[in-house]
Amino acid sequence: MTGRAGEEALTGVYGAEWNQAEEAAEANLALVVAELDQRWGAHRRVSMRVPLFRDQAGEPMPALFQSLCDLDCYGDLTVWGPTVAEGRWVAVSVNQCDGDAPMIMTAVVSQLPIIELPD
Repeated sequence: MTGRAGEEALTGVYGAEWNQAEEAAEANLALVVAELDQRWGAHRRVSMRVPLFRDQAGEPMPALFQSLCDLDCYGDLTVWGPTVAEGRWVAVSVNQCDGDAPMIMTAVVSQLPIIELPD
């Protein structure tokens, strides 16, 4: 479900260097989003705010969101779906599980709708 957007750990990286690493990860995500927008049309955002709070409270949630939380992937999802050819839902995000970990790009493919969870 996840792949590295940058292999370098950010241990000891602060201030401008950390901002540059975050900006580079976001720029990589933007390139992927632009390509997928051309392929599948406009995307929409799905917030990970509710899954984060449910995870912290130990409340149940759909398996897709639980899997993302289990991997500390709390970045908001950029979602397309259902795709025309296969009817699948696709989402991507950029995440960092803690302040020293590398940025990772997460990709999700689902046969079930990827929609925002209600509060």
